[in-house]
Amino acid sequence: PVAFSFRPNDKASSIAAAAKQAQWDAAVRRATLAKKTHRRKPKPPGSSTAQSATSTPGKSGGNTALMGGSGGKRLSPQEIFSGPAPDVGPGWTLRKIRRMNGATNGREDRYWFSPKGRKFRSKAEVRRFQEALVAVGGDEEQAWAEFKM
Repeated sequence: PVAFSFRPNDKASSIAAAAKQAQWDAAVRRATLAKKTHRRKPKPPGSSTAQSATSTPGKSGGNTALMGGSGGKRLSPQEIFSGPAPDVGPGWTLRKIRRMNGATNGREDRYWFSPKGRKFRSKAEVRRFQEALVAVGGDEEQAWAEFKM
């Protein structure tokens, strides 16, 4: 339906109404076609989407203003802590990363790193690795091989 004035039994008005209806139909077809054929453009080599955040967003949609609304560049995860992990053992480090995009925006991920730099995503993984480390006599390379089996 298109909003315009129309006078019955007037040839000029009938022609104008038909033209407006045709314009409306064409716009609807273009919009429908655009939705069906929308594809992301490939990024040129060497382009970067990294962007620093200047504020701490909330849990739901807080980064849309930083991204310029929907469809903007995605923000890189933000490191909020990096330091020793004394509860795990000497030489171990802990990094906390805040997610900056998507439905889980604002959530934090924790990663533990062994003294030789192996990355673990949970304390349960760290515990299993340390058990393997004790079983092989402290050799981190052998423990890693055992852990990955």
